[in-house]
Amino acid sequence: MKQSGFGIASLVCGIAGILLACVAIGIVPAIVGIVFAIIALVQKNKGNGTAIGGLVCSIVGIITFFLAMFVFTSDDTNDTPKKVSSNEETQIQATENHSTETATEEKVNEPFEVGDTVETEDLRITFLKAEPYTDEYDEPAKGHEFYKFEFEFVNISDSDQYVSSWDFNCYADGYDMESAYSSEDKDLDATLSAGKKTKGVVCFEIPKDAKDISLEYETNYWSESKVCFEVKK
Repeated sequence: MKQSGFGIASLVCGIAGILLACVAIGIVPAIVGIVFAIIALVQKNKGNGTAIGGLVCSIVGIITFFLAMFVFTSDDTNDTPKKVSSNEETQIQATENHSTETATEEKVNEPFEVGDTVETEDLRITFLKAEPYTDEYDEPAKGHEFYKFEFEFVNISDSDQYVSSWDFNCYADGYDMESAYSSEDKDLDATLSAGKKTKGVVCFEIPKDAKDISLEYETNYWSESKVCFEVKK
């Protein structure tokens, strides 16, 4: 019995939708699969079992996608950034020995500053310093300067956590800034096992006359949870 080409395409897209349901693009092949299935079913060809199978798989893929979205976003309230306050001397030293000191937690809404240590559900983030720099292999545009921001990340969860400099966005006086690179410093890209830590910098090119610099670190792709840091020049 001859199968419809649209029916076969629907089945392939439906299966792809199920396999990719946990990523943002997973819903696309599932929707395409439904369209192909409908086209196949309205045709007069016999043997529409493949099209029906594709329709079912596509619907399952869409349902799975939204279930995954719900699971990943349901813990959003647990990922609220919390400032970890230690004694004044430790804050001046950028809390480098933070893990061995007594600390209390307080929830805050305003951006965090240099010297602050922040805890999310999975990570402890210390904002160590922010300063301009020069690079022997690159030069900023006229009226701009390179700025680097140093952080320490500690994995406080029970599973591996990936830290990436690409999860940072920088704004100067409200304007989005382009990323830069420092040949003399370590970047922040690392996969941390439970209890492990890394230290490195993220770099951006900003106007020299910028007054307010803010950084946003995305802690959860699905819920778009962010930790905000602020630098006053």
